[in-house]
Amino acid sequence: MMAQTQRLTEGPLVVAIDSSTTSTKAILVDAVGNVWHTAKRNIQLHTPATDYYEHNPIRWWQTTEATVGEVLA
Repeated sequence: MMAQTQRLTEGPLVVAIDSSTTSTKAILVDAVGNVWHTAKRNIQLHTPATDYYEHNPIRWWQTTEATVGEVLA
């Protein structure tokens, strides 16, 4: 991450979220592309049978809420 003195102090911030097979990630970026903070939470992958993979959809929301909360805190 960039040092505080190199960050844009005014202007919009963007939160980007990526929820993939193994985790949810969030990143907070300013208008010139400086990364302010990142967060990651693992998502448990269930394998009920060979070649079958499932997620508990509630975990998508929980991990999204946790990562966004962390980058905005």
